[in-house]
Amino acid sequence: MPPGFDLTAPPRLVFSAAKIGGAHMWCDKHLSMGVFISDELKAAFDEAGLTGIEPKPVDTVSASDEAKGPPAEARKGLLKRLFS
Repeated sequence: MPPGFDLTAPPRLVFSAAKIGGAHMWCDKHLSMGVFISDELKAAFDEAGLTGIEPKPVDTVSASDEAKGPPAEARKGLLKRLFS
């Protein structure tokens, strides 16, 4: 068991920012949760006046944090789930 791992904590998805790279829209082949978009793409949608998109934030972790093991507190907001 990795140090700091809490078996009583509720499970959550955390995405690797390094593995997503510079993509602004993608699907995870292992999940059926829909499409994910970056904050930058959401901002472009807003600027263009595109309505009807209400993404939900998901947790991400940087490559340096990944090397340290399970994140104590993943950064929120970098990626957003487009459809729920």
